[in-house]
Amino acid sequence: TLDGNSNVCANADEIYAAPSNFGADNLWTVTGGTIIGPQNTRIIHVTWGAAGLGSIKLIQNITSTGYADNVLENVKINAIPPKPTVTETDGILSSSVRDGNQWYYNGAKIMAAVSQTYNAQQTTGYYSVQVTDSNGCTSAMSDIYKFVSGVEDNTNPDFDVNIFPNPSDGAM
Repeated sequence: TLDGNSNVCANADEIYAAPSNFGADNLWTVTGGTIIGPQNTRIIHVTWGAAGLGSIKLIQNITSTGYADNVLENVKINAIPPKPTVTETDGILSSSVRDGNQWYYNGAKIMAAVSQTYNAQQTTGYYSVQVTDSNGCTSAMSDIYKFVSGVEDNTNPDFDVNIFPNPSDGAM
């Protein structure tokens, strides 16, 4: 058998290794993907293509002993989940995908935030979500959603607001 995954994600990079037969000549072929680099080494790098079925084949020969063998393994190439979208209602952010969500705040993963909804907890910032399905395939990151919780304390003196004239005659 070959060392490598037979259940992969579309467009994923995977490494495969031949059994260690000292002195063997190796020849790899792939359907549904592309071998990156030489096809005659013990270890190869494959970039899989679109979702569907693929295969990987290894032919090994040892001329001095007459040893010859070939191995063919089918590979299931799984689709990438769709890119999720984020919506918001009353401070609750929702992903368009039901399962496999991971929420991010200002680009950093929010630990344990893995449900379809996330309560932004009155925290202004930039939120996004990414989905990993049951095959381990990961979607593109959602577009960033800017959540504004409302008026917040201003701690930056460069952005003070001053109202003039003070006192006022009522018109500003």
